[in-house]
Amino acid sequence: MIKKVTGGVIVIILALSAFFYVQINSAREQVIALLNKQQIQFSALNLHFFPSPQISLESPHFSYQDQRIGFKQATLKLALFPLLGGRFVLDRLQLTQGNFSATDWILRDVEFSDTNLSSDNWTSFVESLKNPLNFDRTLAEIHFHLNGNLSSSAQDELHFSANITLGNRRLVVSAVKILLDLQKPTYNGNRQFDIAWHEGGIERTDAAKYVIAIQDLNLNQALLGSPKIVLNTARQEVSVTQLCQDCMITGRWQEHSDKKITALLWLNAMPLDRVLAAVKLPVVAGGSTDFSAAMLWQDGNLLESEFYSETHKGELRGLNLLSLAGQYLPINYDEQVLQSKNMDTAFNTLTVQSRWEGGKLLFDNIELDTSTIVVQGRGISDWFTMQCDVTLNIGLREYPKFALPIRFFDRCDSPQYEIKFNKDFRDQLRSLLREKLLN
Repeated sequence: MIKKVTGGVIVIILALSAFFYVQINSAREQVIALLNKQQIQFSALNLHFFPSPQISLESPHFSYQDQRIGFKQATLKLALFPLLGGRFVLDRLQLTQGNFSATDWILRDVEFSDTNLSSDNWTSFVESLKNPLNFDRTLAEIHFHLNGNLSSSAQDELHFSANITLGNRRLVVSAVKILLDLQKPTYNGNRQFDIAWHEGGIERTDAAKYVIAIQDLNLNQALLGSPKIVLNTARQEVSVTQLCQDCMITGRWQEHSDKKITALLWLNAMPLDRVLAAVKLPVVAGGSTDFSAAMLWQDGNLLESEFYSETHKGELRGLNLLSLAGQYLPINYDEQVLQSKNMDTAFNTLTVQSRWEGGKLLFDNIELDTSTIVVQGRGISDWFTMQCDVTLNIGLREYPKFALPIRFFDRCDSPQYEIKFNKDFRDQLRSLLREKLLN
């Protein structure tokens, strides 16, 4: 009896193995036909039955827009139960050790899962992966989860995951998480940057215009809202709205024959504290900011730049210039009011003209206006160490000819200071005291 049962089991296993072999071999032929059609080359193709039916490709590679893209291995895992019914459904696609000729980044691994993609749509799927922004095609929607890791020659790492829908003239990317982990710290000692959003979509409204809508955009744990981005490639212009009430971002760029790029950027009515927090800089000030920038780039390097910002109805945080100046100048103020403001400096306007040079931000002109004092100065900031050296001349509205020179240095967010008691200052102080005595 046991021999009969054992023999029956062996027969069933052999029959299933033969069936799976025939089915997977048929899938193999379809995969080869697809690869030939897409001009994807490979060194070897292997079939596997256990622990799950799958097809693996060794060294698949292809060319796209004058760039060679290749992987060490590609593995196509087929869904088991559809295979029993004679259908080929791709459950998972794994790619390892990818390289791109135009960059030093290596795709360590990427996985497309939860695809549930039948063989009828394999061609559309491959075409979509090669050119996801081709909105001229007409095809059924394809859904999958994407998860992957990249690394650079400098050992920087990029991790990403998202749910993606490729459809007719649109691309939907939701549950997005992207983390950049740098081997060496960059400005302000930062090594990690992250971006995430709940749902986002790209649609093409005409031949050169794309609309990108994102819900709940988070940059470095700072919620930036749900922006609407309009990209016009013909005009080389991008605009961002709906980040916050009344605020807007506009950018323009122009590519030159020598591979240089001129970029112009405008920010209108942006909340300064949210912007500083989002880019992981010390939140040294708040208010509504208008900002403009003109930049010349080449190969990722900033060659020339000019920046201008004007902030309205804001405050310098952790630094009370009024209280500081009151130690040396004849100012009438309410100390309790100053304490209630947590030692900040409220201002009407703050304007800054600056430029980037040699890894440092040079402040060519700083002007701050309050109801009591007027401030003018200049200085320099090292963004990598967050060290600042700024000299401010603090003047009184009622005595416009007098200015108290104060040098701020060390950490930008908690600077040390010294009063520059030079001859010019002492002469101004004597004149001021003489004027007050006469009055």
